[in-house]
Amino acid sequence: MNFESTFTYACTAADLHATLTDPAHVAAKLAATGPGEVLEVGSRLVKIRRQITATVPGFASKFVSDNQEVVQVEEWTDIPTEPTAAYAGSFGGTAQGVPVTVNGTLRIEPSGESSDLQVRGQVSVNVPFFGAKIAELVREQIVKNLEREHAFTATWIAEHR
Repeated sequence: MNFESTFTYACTAADLHATLTDPAHVAAKLAATGPGEVLEVGSRLVKIRRQITATVPGFASKFVSDNQEVVQVEEWTDIPTEPTAAYAGSFGGTAQGVPVTVNGTLRIEPSGESSDLQVRGQVSVNVPFFGAKIAELVREQIVKNLEREHAFTATWIAEHR
C-alpha cells in the first residue's frame, strides 16, 4: 500500500533540512505529536521511538494491538553543498512482533524562498487475507501523523528561522 505527500515550507531547503535534523525540533515535534523518545539525531540520521495508539478493528487485533512501540529512522544520504540542490533520504519504521513494515524516500526540493518536502512510502503487511486491510489502516495513521508533523514544523519554522 503506497502513500505520498508533499508539504511546502516557508524556508530554504537548507533551513528545512537543518530544522528536520535539529535535536530541539525533533524532541519538540515528538512531544507535540505523540509520546516517545529521541534515540539519535544528527545531520544524516534521526532515530526515534514512538508510542502509537489507534483503534484496531476486531479482524486485525490478532495481528496488531491498539498500542505499538515503533522505531522510526530517517537517513539523509544526499546532503548538497549548493544552495539550489535537493536533499534526499530514506525512512523506515518497525514495530517488534508486528508483521508490518514501513519504508520510503524523503526529498527536499528548493523552490525559490520556500521548499517542498516530498514523502513517498510503502506499507507492507505479511498477513494472509487481511494484509491489505491492515496496510490501509496503517497508511491512514501515517498520513494523519505526517499532517500533524507538517503543521508543527511549519509553526516551528515561523517561530525559529
